[in-house]
Amino acid sequence: MLAAKTPTMKTIRRLFAAHLLVVAAYAGVVVVHNWMFWGDAPDSKVGILFDDGLMRQAGVSCPGPVAVRMDTPVARYRCSTTGIIFGAFSLQRPIIPWPAYEDGESTELAGVIQATVANAEH
Repeated sequence: MLAAKTPTMKTIRRLFAAHLLVVAAYAGVVVVHNWMFWGDAPDSKVGILFDDGLMRQAGVSCPGPVAVRMDTPVARYRCSTTGIIFGAFSLQRPIIPWPAYEDGESTELAGVIQATVANAEH
């Protein structure tokens, strides 16, 4: 009886190890894509935009929050197509899992954000 269970346990362990390897590889891809988006932008030039009105005003159509990196005169953005953003309220540079996003650039979005920030300062 004991010998019959051993091959099953080996199979389970191999499957677990294979799944762990796949998850680790996926996590690595997500981290690399996240780093490639945020890059070396200063903390004052990055953030998450939750305001649908500002996005519509800039002509950006996204179903969820938008990660924004201000590279004057354009704003690089990453739309979460699933609404999932890890660390949106706790991380300076939150993580949007790959491939659940769309990238883009917009001078209109940069202008709208700059005007909003200027209005808030006065």
